[in-house]
Amino acid sequence: MSTRAHHRLRPSDLVPRAPRWAVISARLIPLTILPSAVWRGVEGVRHITDGGWYLLFLSVLSMGLGLLSIGLVSDWGSVYPRWIPLLGGRTVPARGAAAVAQTGATIIIALSAYYTWNYNFGNLLTFTPIVGPDEVKPSPGMDVIGWYLPMSAWGPLLIAVAANYRRRHSAAADATVA
Repeated sequence: MSTRAHHRLRPSDLVPRAPRWAVISARLIPLTILPSAVWRGVEGVRHITDGGWYLLFLSVLSMGLGLLSIGLVSDWGSVYPRWIPLLGGRTVPARGAAAVAQTGATIIIALSAYYTWNYNFGNLLTFTPIVGPDEVKPSPGMDVIGWYLPMSAWGPLLIAVAANYRRRHSAAADATVA
């Protein structure tokens, strides 16, 4: 049995480490989502027979997407973890990952702007729910807005982290070509 260690150079070894501000920003993203996810979770459990499962689904989805942003500053954002079937150990396509993150951030910012516009100017203060009873509900009050306010930082933080991810991975790709 050989005691010699074999080390293969992985793509993540070539990518520069994320700067401190990017790591902090990526870790803040799930924290910006947490208050609204907790509020939706509580409301979802309280109204589980009236379509509350939808609120629970949104909470889990938003937290999952927020936690994925940590991959933009971690090694598993460069190489898929081995436990993922068919993809484990392969290189994450950096342009694709950055494009998905930036598109998601743009959608989040657009939705935040749309909601803020409608809340402040009264265009669409009521809505018909997709799930649950077919009744028009009033706009949420300031108590609910307080749960969602931190989430307005999600889009800008994600754009910054995704841009840094793309820059670091582009530099690594250029270094391997040269």
